[in-house]
Amino acid sequence: MQIMVMDEGRIVEFDRCGAIVNLFPLTSIIFDSPGVLIDDEGSRFHKLCKAAGVEEFAKLNAMAR
Repeated sequence: MQIMVMDEGRIVEFDRCGAIVNLFPLTSIIFDSPGVLIDDEGSRFHKLCKAAGVEEFAKLNAMAR
């Protein structure tokens, strides 16, 4: 499974390699696994999953493993 989070047409999080890569002067992409992204309360992916509600978050969390 791969996760890609976009904001205003730009990739802001992607589930690869566990590193931050700068592709353009003002753009950073966080590359990480789905499990790491969902565990990180500061990630956009975590916030999107939480916004789906408690039950859905639990399902998404299980799928991210």
